Amino acid sequence: MTGAFAAALDALFSDPNLAREAVYAPAGGAPRPVRAMARRADAVAEFGGARLWSETVRIDLRVAEVPAPRPGDRVEMDGEAFRVEGEPVRDRERLTWTLELRPAGAARGLHAIESGDRALVVAAGVTLAGEAVVGGDGMLEVAA
Repeated sequence: MTGAFAAALDALFSDPNLAREAVYAPAGGAPRPVRAMARRADAVAEFGGARLWSETVRIDLRVAEVPAPRPGDRVEMDGEAFRVEGEPVRDRERLTWTLELRPAGAARGLHAIESGDRALVVAAGVTLAGEAVVGGDGMLEVAA
């Protein structure tokens, strides 16, 4: 059965509408071209009465192209450079890796922590000056 899944997966990774060219560079190793499927969704996490929003970049890579990704490895795609953050996770069939990425050289992306009608905004690990309030439309407003 894995052969059928592998063939279907190869077709998906070959589709230019779903996957793109990328360069994978293991820490201390030689860079190599790979095909990646990228997802750039916002993540929302609950923490007590607060909600945490964070921009995320996740990609799927084929195990056949990248057999052992590690945190700290580098990925370049669409003119941007990223580092692998956290432990990569394989799918059930052991054919793809899902990697969470962060921009190379940045501590973290933009985060907003909401508690009631107040919010704290953090960008790349630095608290922005001012107080933030979540407006009636759900948008975050920062007052200097």
